[in-house]
Amino acid sequence: MVDLKLVEAFVQVQNYPCAVLQPNCTVISFNSEFKQLFDGVFVDDRLKSAARHAARTSGSVPASLLGKDHERHSASLTALHLADSHLIYLQVRPRDNHFSKITQGLTNLNESVSRGARHSVTLQQVLEATADGVLICNVDGKVLETNKACKDILGEVKHISSLLPEYSFKAIFANPDRQSKLTSVRIAKTSPAGQELTLDVRIGQSRSVDGAIYVVLIADRTDRTRLEQAMKQAKDANANAQQASARDAAKSRFLSTMSHEIRTPLHGVISALELMDLHGFEDQELRALHKIATTASEEALHQVNRALDFTKFEARLQSDSPVETFDPAELVKSVIDQMKAFAVRRGNTLTLSQTGLLSANAVGDQYLFHQIVQNLIGNALKFTSNGMVNAHLGIFTLDDGRLRLDLDISDTGVGFDMSQKERLLKEFETGKEKFTKIEDGAGIGLSLVNRAVIRMGGVLSIDSVPGRGSSFRVIMDLGAGASRAKADLAPRPALGSFGLSVLVVDDNMVNRSMLARILTLLGCKVSEAESGKQALTLLAAGGFDLVFMDISMPDMNGIEATQAYFRSNPTKPARIVGLTAHVDKAIRDSCLEANMDDVLSKPLKRASLEDYLKSVMVK
Repeated sequence: MVDLKLVEAFVQVQNYPCAVLQPNCTVISFNSEFKQLFDGVFVDDRLKSAARHAARTSGSVPASLLGKDHERHSASLTALHLADSHLIYLQVRPRDNHFSKITQGLTNLNESVSRGARHSVTLQQVLEATADGVLICNVDGKVLETNKACKDILGEVKHISSLLPEYSFKAIFANPDRQSKLTSVRIAKTSPAGQELTLDVRIGQSRSVDGAIYVVLIADRTDRTRLEQAMKQAKDANANAQQASARDAAKSRFLSTMSHEIRTPLHGVISALELMDLHGFEDQELRALHKIATTASEEALHQVNRALDFTKFEARLQSDSPVETFDPAELVKSVIDQMKAFAVRRGNTLTLSQTGLLSANAVGDQYLFHQIVQNLIGNALKFTSNGMVNAHLGIFTLDDGRLRLDLDISDTGVGFDMSQKERLLKEFETGKEKFTKIEDGAGIGLSLVNRAVIRMGGVLSIDSVPGRGSSFRVIMDLGAGASRAKADLAPRPALGSFGLSVLVVDDNMVNRSMLARILTLLGCKVSEAESGKQALTLLAAGGFDLVFMDISMPDMNGIEATQAYFRSNPTKPARIVGLTAHVDKAIRDSCLEANMDDVLSKPLKRASLEDYLKSVMVK
């Protein structure tokens, strides 16, 4: 349908006389110039007469049809076929041809109207192809047109006020004559299906022959908003992970430093106590005091080692697990032997039982398995007093050749309510409240055990009854390794008969002298050096079988002194052993890279020192 208002507007804006009629000669419109041309006399009748003439022919119109007063005009009528078959008859063209372009203008109008009809279809196709919702409304907010995308998002929308918040609607539509800028607003809306949506709405003003209209674009940003939220959460999680990593690194540095600072004086204390024990005590009170001091120093060392083990354990859980071959039965027996003294102090009986294979070679992370066993037995002993703790190990061969390890640690201790199980698996919690110390333990081992078991592909099950005890069972399948041949050891020398020439290098006078005295009692010839430079001077003279080199010394540390020694003595005449209170693997690796033969941890107890000297003699 031709927009008659558009035709009316076209006629009225012309500055030459013109008129438009329908095919039945009904006048549609004429402009003021045309009316002025005829002085308002019989305008309609004359146009109808001219129209009837044009219906038969096209071209010039006899002046008589217009009246003798207008013979100076060369009027003409042109029939124009519009998209809806209307005919427009235009009378104009004075003899001076000043308005000769009117026919062309009307032809262009005809083409525009025809194109408009085609463009109307094209516009609708474009709207339907648009992914965003499109809504067209008038200045009152009444919706005139929508596309399918808009209906899919919002359903039927009859008035823009149902889409926009009231304050936005009033602000935008209050004064349409002044509204020219593009307005954007983000709104939350519920879809017809009940889904919560996030919509970006952009509103712009345009004009038609009917006046101002508003074009509203609606973009569904729900998925994008969720993606942005997910990305933000991921970014926050990454930032938190980096902060956690930084905290862990700071914690590790702190513990490593504290380890060195605490282990160094402990080395002197424990060595002095062992030397006192070798001399014996006639006074029973002194013997009792010596026992108390020895127990306290060993407990202090145990607590330092435990804190460091916790840090090392966490680091191991976050790194790739090495593949190692070990005997789980031998490992469990070793832990039991280490824990017996602690069990006695707690008044507990600690036992081990086995089923299946008595010995086997499993392939897996030996360190993690050791920590699992040690933490489970240690916790059982801590939460049991004057009771029993039993470790049962089952080793079975599966059909595919792998080994199944079934470890069960049961106790008759305090137990706990099973409703607390999940909370107990969280770090730094016990059966009561966070950070509450129960029976010499903070309960931090259980969370690490669970993580380690999962890391090794196993399952941890827990059963407990308050006041009656607990049972912790670990089942995991590991690969089977080849049998390892045990080395035939030569007879070991007895205490006091080593006869080695040893150099002790340490800037701490107490630690240096204590180690030298123990080595002397073990039958070694001992020399001392208080710095790396002094050690190089003594080593240059030669004659040493073994060097105990402290790592942390001022001016020239133990690693630098070792490197300097081997640059001057490439034939390696002396065996150098690093001594360190640090437990950082990187430091130990640096020692070995500097050509040290071994690295031992402070404090170095007499029994451990004796065992090491025996191994040196065998080699």
